[in-house]
Amino acid sequence: MNSKTSYFGVDSVYDIARVAVIAALYVVITMVLAAFSFGPVQVRLAEMLNLLAIYNKRYVLAVPIGVALANLSSPYGVVDIVWGSLSTFATMLVFYYVAKSCLILFPS
Repeated sequence: MNSKTSYFGVDSVYDIARVAVIAALYVVITMVLAAFSFGPVQVRLAEMLNLLAIYNKRYVLAVPIGVALANLSSPYGVVDIVWGSLSTFATMLVFYYVAKSCLILFPS
């Protein structure tokens, strides 16, 4: 269910907690698989959480926050934090709006 009161659907403590849980889940998955998650070629299993934007707009914020937190331990430093988070945020926005337009075109 998407909230109508705030742009990203985060308008209560419960919603903030849900965003924090998803961000923490991203960090944990990335850190457990750190050998594959950081380096010139990054393979992140946690990127599957990007698809959550299809279901609710609050996750458009949650996953990029998780990316920024996980990238704090990246060997590439600020570059990885900024570009990784921004590219994930842009991807999440695209996912959300494409899914929203598909639901308008093809209602169930």
